[in-house]
Amino acid sequence: MSDIAEEIIKVFYPDPAPWPQEKREHFVQRRSEASRRRDEMRKRLTGPAGAPKDSSDLLISELRRLGRAKREVEEQMRLLVTYGREFIRPEPYRLASLAEAAGMSISGVRGMYGLVDIQRVADAIGRPDRKRQVSPVDPSDALPDAGFDAYGRLAPIYPSLYPSAKEEKTVDPREAPKVSDQRQP
Repeated sequence: MSDIAEEIIKVFYPDPAPWPQEKREHFVQRRSEASRRRDEMRKRLTGPAGAPKDSSDLLISELRRLGRAKREVEEQMRLLVTYGREFIRPEPYRLASLAEAAGMSISGVRGMYGLVDIQRVADAIGRPDRKRQVSPVDPSDALPDAGFDAYGRLAPIYPSLYPSAKEEKTVDPREAPKVSDQRQP
């Protein structure tokens, strides 16, 4: 295995130092756990035959793997916040509670999700949100050309959220709001 791979493994799982007044068996347990994790990572960083992968790509591939894991966790957090704010009855979770639990600001939690996320949660749990903005969609109603979301996963496009071009209404310019009709600050 290359020096780069071994050093990356040591960055992730360094040899633990004994804590002051730590019992010896606890220290031995922590040291063996770190060794086990290093062995698992070593196996992951080697090819199928146990030969080392190209060491120049190891750092980049680990960063990519961690980036994917981070995006998955962020998506799960977004869906849980959506559930907590839009589907819990009779009262939603407070923004402050969700923000503290997620390690975010209140404004970050407030703007964290949108209508598509509400629809995904409704579809997952099979019931509408508290405000009845969305209802679960039967998967057979999804358009055949679903496409992919920002994370490369299949993302069905529901007709109720995205009307086709044929269903779009055109606005008559005479009915459009005039600049003078808009509120002035």
